[in-house]
Amino acid sequence: MRLRRLEVRHFGKFENLSVEFGPGMNLLYGANEAGKSTLVAAVSAIFCGAAAGRPFRPWNGAGPTSVALLLEDGQGELLLRRDLASGQLDWQALDGRGQAFGQVRLTDDPPGRRQLHELWAARLGCASALVPLCLQAVAESAARPGLETPLGRTDGAPDGVDGRQLEQALADDYLALTRHNSWGWSAPRDGALDILAGQLEAVEKEWYQARQAAKELARLQARIADLAAELDQDRHDYARGASLLSHLRGSDVEGEEEAPEVWLANAGSRQELERELAKTGLPRELPPGLPDLLDESEALRQKLVVLQREEAGLQEQLRRHTLPPWRRLAGCLGAAWVLALPATWLKMPGHMVLLVAVGLASAAAGGFFGCRWRRLHACRRQLKQPRQNIEQQRSELHEQRQDLEERLECLGLSAAPIELVRMRKNLPRHRALLAELAALDEGPKEANGALDDAIPESGPAVDAGPHEMDLAVAEQQLEEFGAGIRRREGELQTLQKQAETLQSAWAALPAIEERGEILRDEDLRLRRRRDVLATAMDLLRGTLAEVQQADGEELAVAIGDCLERLSGGRLNRIRLDGEGLLQLADAEESWHPLEQFSRAVQEITVLATRLALVRLARPTAPPALLLDESLACFDRNRRSELLRVLEGMAEGQQFIVCSHDEQLKRRAEREGWTVIRLAAARRVATGSRPERRQDDGQLSFL
Repeated sequence: MRLRRLEVRHFGKFENLSVEFGPGMNLLYGANEAGKSTLVAAVSAIFCGAAAGRPFRPWNGAGPTSVALLLEDGQGELLLRRDLASGQLDWQALDGRGQAFGQVRLTDDPPGRRQLHELWAARLGCASALVPLCLQAVAESAARPGLETPLGRTDGAPDGVDGRQLEQALADDYLALTRHNSWGWSAPRDGALDILAGQLEAVEKEWYQARQAAKELARLQARIADLAAELDQDRHDYARGASLLSHLRGSDVEGEEEAPEVWLANAGSRQELERELAKTGLPRELPPGLPDLLDESEALRQKLVVLQREEAGLQEQLRRHTLPPWRRLAGCLGAAWVLALPATWLKMPGHMVLLVAVGLASAAAGGFFGCRWRRLHACRRQLKQPRQNIEQQRSELHEQRQDLEERLECLGLSAAPIELVRMRKNLPRHRALLAELAALDEGPKEANGALDDAIPESGPAVDAGPHEMDLAVAEQQLEEFGAGIRRREGELQTLQKQAETLQSAWAALPAIEERGEILRDEDLRLRRRRDVLATAMDLLRGTLAEVQQADGEELAVAIGDCLERLSGGRLNRIRLDGEGLLQLADAEESWHPLEQFSRAVQEITVLATRLALVRLARPTAPPALLLDESLACFDRNRRSELLRVLEGMAEGQQFIVCSHDEQLKRRAEREGWTVIRLAAARRVATGSRPERRQDDGQLSFL
């Protein structure tokens, strides 16, 4: 594929210029600032996008900026025209007679560039992933292939598949789920799984709070019921006491003064019994089935104790069949053998007796320990089944214990073993205290009936006389008893408010559980998707790495062949490192980055890389190469050698060399190159002589 004609309009210094190129070797000759680099930038703008032509805006600022390029290959002609203001590219295919048969208009954005790469891949007959590097190599763009940027296929994917875009899409999907990954990616925000984990944590916290509220509610309800029953009884006692005092104040019946004393004594006894009842650890009203649960807990505890004793007996049997100490005996026998064997070797007197004695002692010790080991092994086999039975029974008892604890928690009682033993021990005393309280409740009723019979229906009030002091004490005690009732009424109201709050929290438990189930299902779904994406990412990265390594090796071989031809066999060892950067071998066969070598070695390596890229893209008819002062850093002999090599390659490829060297122009004319001359740039007019005298030559420099 060769370049036939380049047209530029309002591009850099050129307002309207058309340049015709010939086959084989071409020389674009002109002095400095003649516009050689501007034309190379125009070709780069067509191939690599409008951004490559932005530094070369029109100097006069008039007219639309556009560049056009006519190419020719075995399929016909191809006309490319790009508007640099909008970045739009017109792709027009021409047949052998110059008739257009296919036209495509492309934009300078990722979809448009992707479509352009596909068109180039179809035109060149190569992989679409190799097209960007090939076009950069043709135009010698700012990103010089092989020096500042990594080489190799850009995606490492099979033909027709954009591996890097697929990898980026998978990465975006994965980071949308979670920012935690094993590939070192960073995400700007939390993913759906991270947000969901916070929501699950909040729901779990609410669930635990609701469960705790349910347990606290059961305890409060039991406390409220006990306190309400106590208050009802105390109010009844207080009313009877107030009635007795009012009757005694207005009556002179003998013997009536004993009723308040009896009532107050009963009230004090009741408070003492209530305190003793609270110490038992049992609720005032025993829940149905609590005694059976306590008996069941005690039976389970006894069974566990029996199992522990049986296990201790098995351990004792196993301990009696352990091996006796053997290390010291083995040391003595080893020392005896150390003495007997050299004596036998040296045939010392009595060596046979010593050898036989040591052998008999070793045999006796071995037989003894072997017998003990067989007994121990037999004992362990005998104890294996009983130990398994004990473990199975213990497991069953633990399951029964867990079920018992759950039933106790439903009753609002503690399931700790110590509390269960204490409650079972205090159960008879609890029942006795309840019976005493019931007896006290019956006593005041009989006293009240006797008092009603003794009080007259009518009669004048008389002075109590010496009993006035006892009545005052009784009134004070009754007042204190009423204050205690009011204090406990306030406590009851506080407990009822707390119970209402806990009731609302407990009522929200079903909704919390339902929301938790929904969040867990969503979390499971997202985790499965995350695992699928992670597996796909690992497979894709592995495939990309394998294909890129294979393509890198192929590219390194191609660059080495071109480098050997260009350098006359002096340089041929080259490779790509893990990051896709070029490395050369020195005389000592050590590998070094390309930047550590001289400028001449770097330039010849870059030229070899460009040749290899275009030949890999299209081996039969490689695209043309533009060389903008690429030979300026070489001396005369090395440049002549390179030119001979390029002239040999020019039979199947086009080279366009940009230079201002007069000797190179004479060589090109002598060898029959196509020489294209560019006119030198005009000088900017300076100021007048008075102006130059006033500014001391500063403006004249411009």
